[in-house]
Amino acid sequence: MTTKAVSVSEFKAHCLDVIRQVERAGTAVDLVRRGKVVARLVPSAPASRG
Repeated sequence: MTTKAVSVSEFKAHCLDVIRQVERAGTAVDLVRRGKVVARLVPSAPASRG
């Protein structure tokens, strides 16, 4: 899985675009503040039917 780093301020300004990228491309996104990863946004696993 590919991971992209995005600053917290960039995420705040473009959160819907970032979420769409995670959803459609399956790319994980690390949210970075002052050079440190503070959160990670990853695509969810497909729901199992059962």
